[in-house]
Amino acid sequence: MTMIELMVTLSIMAIVAGTVLFKFSNFSDRISLENLTDDIALQIKGAQNMAISGLYPKLGASQVSPPAGWIPAYGVYFDTANPTHFIVFYDHNDNQLYDNPGGDACSSGASECINDITITSGESMSGLCDMVAGSCNPLSSGSISFIRPFPDSHVYGIATGGQSGIMAPLVGDLRLRIASTNNPIQNITITPLGQILISSDPLPNGTGGGGGGNNQSA
Repeated sequence: MTMIELMVTLSIMAIVAGTVLFKFSNFSDRISLENLTDDIALQIKGAQNMAISGLYPKLGASQVSPPAGWIPAYGVYFDTANPTHFIVFYDHNDNQLYDNPGGDACSSGASECINDITITSGESMSGLCDMVAGSCNPLSSGSISFIRPFPDSHVYGIATGGQSGIMAPLVGDLRLRIASTNNPIQNITITPLGQILISSDPLPNGTGGGGGGNNQSA
């Protein structure tokens, strides 16, 4: 084998190796994104199950004492200003919202927060939508709650650019978008009936149609 033939062979091998590594990296990122999406959907499903089963909340290993006459209610809160955090909460005053008198620290007995979850895998929340007739109406934050004994969801949000701090009931479904730098967006959709759906179809930027297809329930 001549020197030129050796150089050509080594160049081809380098190209093939680079292609394989690139595809493996994309595959690994895709799996990480899908795993995170499943984990978040399971946290929402867990809040629904806790409400239906009538469990009393725990803060770590300690039992929290809700007020007399409390109807078991749990939920999950998302804020686009904190795209790598979300809050699992118990609805202390049964108003279907996440109230935060004690700050985000779940160690505070005054807070409704029972679990402040940090996303550490590199992905993040890229948006929230009130999905109406296939269109995404952007939200800055959203709250999902479930109240015993029904599986139905109670979804509220603050419209992007809307009045700060004022949660309003959503017209349509709540859709959460999870993004990875190298992969399409994964969507989690929560319907008023309490269905939790996962879709791999990305939404366009801004308002505009959202996709169906490739849906699965959590």
